[in-house]
Amino acid sequence: IGMRAFSFDQVAMEAYTPPLTTPELSLKNLTYQSVKISWKAINNTDTYLVERKTANGDYQKIVELRNTSTEYTDETIADNTLYFYRVKAVAERTQSEFAVAQITTIAKLKTPELTEKSLSYNSLNITWKPVQNATSFILERKTNTSTYQEIAKLDSTKTDYTDNTLQENTVYDYRLKAFGKGTESDFALLKVTTATKLNTPILSTE
Repeated sequence: IGMRAFSFDQVAMEAYTPPLTTPELSLKNLTYQSVKISWKAINNTDTYLVERKTANGDYQKIVELRNTSTEYTDETIADNTLYFYRVKAVAERTQSEFAVAQITTIAKLKTPELTEKSLSYNSLNITWKPVQNATSFILERKTNTSTYQEIAKLDSTKTDYTDNTLQENTVYDYRLKAFGKGTESDFALLKVTTATKLNTPILSTE
């Protein structure tokens, strides 16, 4: 039996739609909790699909954006972690290849270790060890009946502070945080109770 050729007479053929241009992707660390993802606009795009994975994970969709968007800030990351991002342009009948880039997020600073030494009933000295990559420290203080107030902003070379504005026999809470470029530490906490001032001696001439 002879084979007859297929006939496409009067059958409409869809025009070929070429793939979209692959986006040019760039990543930038903003803080230890956020990464900025940006790309150049692609003509004839409907949406951009943004996905992310860790070194040992699989890509997961984190957002799909309208064609007017060319950047996205990811605020759902861990610090000091390698991430791979990929972005592609999508249209109704076509799409681009994924653009891929990787970045290691900023590390969170180590929490300072606080110690204190009483100097008098109204004065004490607070000390801590240097924190790597810190550029400054903020020291705050409160009593049981107040809220934390900043009492000092110190540069990274400082490792102590003397507070001589205290009341006798009072409980004070201190907290110290280290700050760096795009990062910070957790607060280090310290609770102290000041000494009671001694009664003034009564002198007698007898």
